[in-house]
Amino acid sequence: MNCWIDRPTLAEAIDVARAGIRAEGWIVDEHDEAYEVDEQTYPPNKSGREYFQQALIDKEVLFSTFILNRRTIDSH
Repeated sequence: MNCWIDRPTLAEAIDVARAGIRAEGWIVDEHDEAYEVDEQTYPPNKSGREYFQQALIDKEVLFSTFILNRRTIDSH
């Protein structure tokens, strides 16, 4: 799960991300990384810039990069 959260503190952003992930039905574990970013982190044409810019508008962007393989799909 990847999250871009616009909040006054990193701790508040982590709380919002965890709540959003939980709301989507995912089990929330410890995060791999969390850090502040700004325009310099995402210069034009850098991967992830569109999510950063959308978070400035919507205040939060969460998306999953989890991919189900065929065996996982067939077993359900």
